[in-house]
Amino acid sequence: MRESPFGGLIVALVTPFGPDNTVNYETASKLANDLVASGVDGVVVSGTTGESPTLSTEEKTRLVATVRDALPPEVMVWAGTSGYNTEESLSLTRLAEKAGADGILAVAPYYNNRARRGCTST
Repeated sequence: MRESPFGGLIVALVTPFGPDNTVNYETASKLANDLVASGVDGVVVSGTTGESPTLSTEEKTRLVATVRDALPPEVMVWAGTSGYNTEESLSLTRLAEKAGADGILAVAPYYNNRARRGCTST
């Protein structure tokens, strides 16, 4: 079997929040380092683990930069950059690259079914 150039284990990093619901960047750095100490080859920041839709673009970008700065260069940092709007996803991808992301996690755009003719929503 061919070895992956991305490493063998990439883990989605949860986004820690403080009691005031702000992103706790210091704890994010600690969590990322703990994962690396456990043997992971890379981390995904702001992925599809549930908190991504609740973060602003600035928070996502700062989270990528913070984690990238906290980890050795050989550890890959992936950034989740998907969303409902293609242009915003492209913009976030460019910002993640500038913040130091080595790659992105992109998912197919979410599918939202429009209401059927004759159906009303309440």
